[in-house]
Amino acid sequence: MCAINDGNSFFRPMTKGDLNNFKDTYPGIPARLIHDIFAAMTDHNTVRPAVMIIILEGIHRLNGGLFGNSSFGATFAYSALQIKDGGDGNIFHRFQDPIMSHIHDAMLQFALAERNMRLVQDVLIAHGYNLTHFCDCGCGITRDGDDYIGSDEYKAVNYLRSYGESIGAPVHSVAVIEDIPLHLTDMHQHEVSGYRRVWSSLQSLPSQIFDDGNLLSLAFYYINNMKGQKDAASTNCRGGYQLGQTLQAASHTS
Repeated sequence: MCAINDGNSFFRPMTKGDLNNFKDTYPGIPARLIHDIFAAMTDHNTVRPAVMIIILEGIHRLNGGLFGNSSFGATFAYSALQIKDGGDGNIFHRFQDPIMSHIHDAMLQFALAERNMRLVQDVLIAHGYNLTHFCDCGCGITRDGDDYIGSDEYKAVNYLRSYGESIGAPVHSVAVIEDIPLHLTDMHQHEVSGYRRVWSSLQSLPSQIFDDGNLLSLAFYYINNMKGQKDAASTNCRGGYQLGQTLQAASHTS
């Protein structure tokens, strides 16, 4: 996926300077867990602050029993899927406000960083939690040991929402999350309240200067050096092939 900056000040890499904000927003979550998740997410990887906040919000909701439509844990749909006909014959329409759109892009970026996904999952499991993604698109925080991914609930949610994505169901952008016809969709008020907390936390983040201790420069150097070696090897291979063709042609004419 290739995301384009949406103009929000929190569309940037997460930094250590954000940690105090996370701890202030979620005082019920142990600081050690927040630090461990941060370390796992940022180990040779960058993510937006929204990724950390959505996971912490999921833990917060799970601990408080604010499951929403799930029987297993706290789920977040990144768009609301219409599952009931409101009288106009529409079904499988999707609704998304700016908060959900930002979360959608940020979480997809993180989901593609497989190594860091595994590192974060290891941290969550060590603390008794589990992170699961479903199509299209959303995630859930559940208790480790609960077989959410093998449940009928997960299979139904994943199938229904993946079908909507596969047929290219219409996506309606709404100005605020309150404009979503919640009673017609698979979203719950717990999710709406959670998104409000996520949005409030994101907006309260201070401006940060990204400093990765020269890691970006080292990554540039490594990839450029490797690219140079590969290009040189390709050129030599092509040159050898052309030389072989020339010698073969010459032998046929002599």
